[in-house]
Amino acid sequence: MTNLTPAQLEQFESTFRYFDREESNTLNVSEMTAALASLGLVYSEEDMDTIHSELVHDYGALTFEAFINLMVDITEDQTSSEQLRDAFRGIAREKVSSLTYSSDKNGL
Repeated sequence: MTNLTPAQLEQFESTFRYFDREESNTLNVSEMTAALASLGLVYSEEDMDTIHSELVHDYGALTFEAFINLMVDITEDQTSSEQLRDAFRGIAREKVSSLTYSSDKNGL
């Protein structure tokens, strides 16, 4: 279900609990907006309304489970592009190292 580390899960849970001001185990749109912003995730008001509406539709309310699933989706998207960049950087470094090594070897 999740690719979250224990530290991420703990961070997301504490964020959810902090912004659940009414202790209803749900977040309204403004609470969700503030929670995501505190994690460095800022979206337009229109996007926030859409995200909240979809989660309410799927889960009946923006529950902790819905919030965690949202965070999994967000972190998977971030991780994918980050991993891709790192992979290409690694390949580029290997190519340069290989070329340097080959050049040195052929020069001897």
